[in-house]
Amino acid sequence: NGNWKEKQKLVASDRATYDYFGWTVGISDDYAVIGAYWEDEDTQGENTMDDAGSAYIFKHNESGYWNEVQKIVASDRDTDDLFGYRVSISERYLIVSAYDESEDELGENTLISAGSAYIFERDESEVWNEVQKIVASDRAENDNFGNSVDISGNYALIGAYLEDEDESGENTLYWAGSAYVFKRNTSAEWDEIQKLAASDRTENENFGNSVGISGNYAIIGNCYTGFYGNGSAYIFESCTPGSINDPDNILENGDFEACILSPWSIFNSDYLGVTVNAVLVEGTCTLSGIKLSPDPQPWDAQLKQELSATQIGKLQNDSVYILSFDASAETDNRPCRISFEQSIDPWANIMNQSILLNSAMESYSFEFVMNNIYSDMQLSVQVGTEISNVTFDNVKLARKPAEPVTVRNPMDIKNELIYPNPSSGILYINADPDSKIIICDAAGRCVKSVNVVSQGFKLDISYLKSGIYLVKVIDGNVFQLQKLVKR
Repeated sequence: NGNWKEKQKLVASDRATYDYFGWTVGISDDYAVIGAYWEDEDTQGENTMDDAGSAYIFKHNESGYWNEVQKIVASDRDTDDLFGYRVSISERYLIVSAYDESEDELGENTLISAGSAYIFERDESEVWNEVQKIVASDRAENDNFGNSVDISGNYALIGAYLEDEDESGENTLYWAGSAYVFKRNTSAEWDEIQKLAASDRTENENFGNSVGISGNYAIIGNCYTGFYGNGSAYIFESCTPGSINDPDNILENGDFEACILSPWSIFNSDYLGVTVNAVLVEGTCTLSGIKLSPDPQPWDAQLKQELSATQIGKLQNDSVYILSFDASAETDNRPCRISFEQSIDPWANIMNQSILLNSAMESYSFEFVMNNIYSDMQLSVQVGTEISNVTFDNVKLARKPAEPVTVRNPMDIKNELIYPNPSSGILYINADPDSKIIICDAAGRCVKSVNVVSQGFKLDISYLKSGIYLVKVIDGNVFQLQKLVKR
């Protein structure tokens, strides 16, 4: 009747204290995967390694029950790797992260807590085998690559919420966070194809704290946006350059790769005896054989494209757009006019620019405000003023990116709140009396909360596990943050 009923409670066949079975879960069709990132034994229940981690696969059988069919561990398992911290499954593939793991895909180049993830594939015998270990191309210590993962079809998305650099590996911002997209290629290998960062990234945002991917869309969350940690999430869209779903190119086939008459078309005032030909040569569109009327007008011969409803739906009113293209002419100073307009009433111009083309191919770019969005719109390249040939390429219509937003950073990392750092035992707190100290682990769990009672307050942290922690010092309505490395 559409109601959800609990059918079964699942536990590990070798369950033990502090395994954290169920910390992360994933389900796809008849298979479920469950992580136990503090579990200690291998698939045979042997070779104990503290917190190496594992994951368990359950299958739904014909009788309607879920049975544990396999326990999986990393091929290079080691103490404190935390394999199974995050899991995700999609049809024949599943991904398991070990965000505290330190070696690269070859088991070399040790970088403490750089993090990694492992891809498993189900074979014809319904056995799940590790097929690849993946790491970030720009891995660094304490990035925690793999603190979040998701997989969908041939794509995997992995978060690294303590990573510091942007998509280009530059503009270092402490704990800004990032995420990495991997794609399965025709050789069944998973390649990193893109690094993602927030458009308004700033320090301590922890972008990549959570990730999700489905079809052409991905969502990436952070947890510390703004002074009070309000949090936010970002939607990303997968796009093929020049295609209908490319947000950077509203126009289909804007580079004239293959299709010249659909959706692009040639208009000529044949009732006035005007003619024009379109020729595709090495990916560029050349208008040639132009014949004009005795009284030529720019719009009597033109290359135009009517936008589809989907393309029009992408436009945003009162936003700034950039129309760009490359163009040349058979002769210098050849006039041409570019218009973005309403199709049924071409006099209703949103953008209208007159230019002079030269024999050398040049790039042109115009900004305009989208002050009206009509149900039918077109881009028009009007050339009907003289007969010299004109060539166009790389036409793009894109919304201008928003200016970066500067967000107040609640932490000044140059102000040492804690010392020594890293620390293995006693930690000194540089805070006023009556301040409150909260220490959270990399998963966001509070592991210590205490009030400062004097200047030079010291705190014993020897009992904490090795790893990355966040220390928050609260004084009234003001708080400061600093990363702590516990040896």
